[in-house]
Amino acid sequence: MNGACSGWLERAMYDPSYHNLSRFFLDAPYYLLEKGKIYLAFSNCGDMRLFKSILKRSVFKHTVILEMIENNILFFVLELTI
Repeated sequence: MNGACSGWLERAMYDPSYHNLSRFFLDAPYYLLEKGKIYLAFSNCGDMRLFKSILKRSVFKHTVILEMIENNILFFVLELTI
């Protein structure tokens, strides 16, 4: 995908500046119930350095609950808590 997104599905998967992900990390704590958890999937197809930077600046503690490599792509799922 290059350029503007044509719909909600593309917006959910394509966020080149990670603006939406950054906003999610800022806003989610206000909606998360006490002792609530968020599960977030990511892969090294994205910008791992930027992702880790956004995660580090967030209020969330994270645990890797699933990690796998397929076709040289690292997939992982994080459990986020406050």
